[in-house]
Amino acid sequence: MFLPTRIDNIQRMIKRFKLDGILLSFSGQTALDSGIKLHETDFLQSERCNALTSAKQFGYPVLVRSRFVSNLEELIPLVNSALAQSSQLLICKSLKGWKKVEYEVVRDQYDNCIMVCNRENIDPTAPLSDQSIVVVPSQTLSSDEFNLLRSISIKVVRHLGIVGQCNVQFALNPLSVEYYIIKVNIRLTRSSALASRVTGYPLGYITTKLALGMSLIDLKNHITYETYSCFEPTLDCIAIKIPPWDLKQFVQCSHQIGMKSIEVVAISRSFEEAFQKCLRMVDENFSGFESYERTITDDEISSVADVNLFILATAFHRGYTIERLYQLTQIDRWFLYKFQAIIQFRVHRFNSSIIQDRSLLLEAKRLGFSDKQISKYCGTTELKVCESRKQFGMRPSVKMIDTVFGQWSAQTDYLYITYHGNDDDIQSSSQQWTEYPLFKDD
Repeated sequence: MFLPTRIDNIQRMIKRFKLDGILLSFSGQTALDSGIKLHETDFLQSERCNALTSAKQFGYPVLVRSRFVSNLEELIPLVNSALAQSSQLLICKSLKGWKKVEYEVVRDQYDNCIMVCNRENIDPTAPLSDQSIVVVPSQTLSSDEFNLLRSISIKVVRHLGIVGQCNVQFALNPLSVEYYIIKVNIRLTRSSALASRVTGYPLGYITTKLALGMSLIDLKNHITYETYSCFEPTLDCIAIKIPPWDLKQFVQCSHQIGMKSIEVVAISRSFEEAFQKCLRMVDENFSGFESYERTITDDEISSVADVNLFILATAFHRGYTIERLYQLTQIDRWFLYKFQAIIQFRVHRFNSSIIQDRSLLLEAKRLGFSDKQISKYCGTTELKVCESRKQFGMRPSVKMIDTVFGQWSAQTDYLYITYHGNDDDIQSSSQQWTEYPLFKDD
């Protein structure tokens, strides 16, 4: 390609082909003069430093596809390496450490719009929402934050003219009200299935009816059969979803998380109880939130490997503080305090006499400890723990998800069990129900 040796042509060629160098010894004095002018205009320096300028504008850390960069010293060698292989480099603002929050919204063609539920990712470093630990509803948002994102979600759905279900995902700065919309799903996803499961609101059914032209005001709630689908579900329980990364059978497989599995969900009246119940469903070898019998490093704690839950337990057992773990993991302190409560009870309260103390045994059950865990820590058998519960008249209450916080009676048996309750939401005609001594909960 031959072009006149003019400044504009040279600049265009440099931008297009990302040239490694310029030889000024050809094309006579014109080439030399052009090279001097380029140098005087700082064009060459600016082309080399575009990546550095972008990073400075965004503020560190930034995401240099596909790595996180925390400072200038890390950025320069990565940029040089990337540009040696490609003429393009994408610099993104990093949202690492920001809260990931999702809202499930439903709208009909008459512009009736409701929020079905919202949820929050526990681990802010998880790259995929489908492969992170999620709690429903969100636990760490203030009232202002909750209502702000709810309002934005509804505005987004109305602006896009969506009829049916929509999932809006946010990144929220934990230090301010700054937020980004990171994804809008206008289809039923696994997140939609989770929302339906936890709230009892049949998103698939409702979405189909709305597509046929029906209104939220016309569709009855299939849980109460008294209210309508335009009522926003209200929860008096908490649900936790954990993806089971079953990778142990693959020797060469990395334990870094990704799109590799399904998920399990546990429902309860407290975070601790739901969390430990969920862990036991992930793998039959997991008794609950337990620590390793080995030393750990800060790098292990800050990683996003699937085993970091148990590394967190080990860290608490080794004396790590809430603040130190927050710095390493950026998990919200509220969750860290909940994790710490489980470990502290295990370390300081468990002894052989716990099965003779009704209040301590009940506290252990409400923290999600199974009979198997209790027997292990107390040096007794699982059967003896079960017998102690029977003597104390201690069994879990059967609760019902009704979507309306108990304001109307539920007509559909959508149930879960919890030790946070004194009575059952349903009555059984079977005498065996009242005399049933054991709920084997491990």
